[in-house]
Amino acid sequence: MSYFDQLYSSVYFLLKSSKSKSARRFARNYVLVLKTGLTLCILLFFIKFLEEMHLKFLSSRNAWAIFLIIFIIMTFNNWMYYNGKRHSIIISKSINSLRVKSLIYLVFIQLLVYMFVVVLSRAI
Repeated sequence: MSYFDQLYSSVYFLLKSSKSKSARRFARNYVLVLKTGLTLCILLFFIKFLEEMHLKFLSSRNAWAIFLIIFIIMTFNNWMYYNGKRHSIIISKSINSLRVKSLIYLVFIQLLVYMFVVVLSRAI
């Protein structure tokens, strides 16, 4: 299982007891927000790198267009990936390992990613 699968199962099990009907959706959106933040970090890094190399083919408008296209693809990919059979496989594998991460850890990961985005955006 990938790291995102482990995070998905952890969020799913944390929310399953309190919000059983929407646990899948929240877990899927958690992974989507995390992947979006990581993608934004990579994009900001490339913008800064290309700016330092004095290459002008990736403007700010083009970068946001690329980010929007990647976000739409990631949304569709997560929707297809974490539904149906794959959801059952992830849950059965995580039941065997029983390593559910705490809520503080999951929130800390999100904060860490978005603090990194803020630091990179200030550098630009």
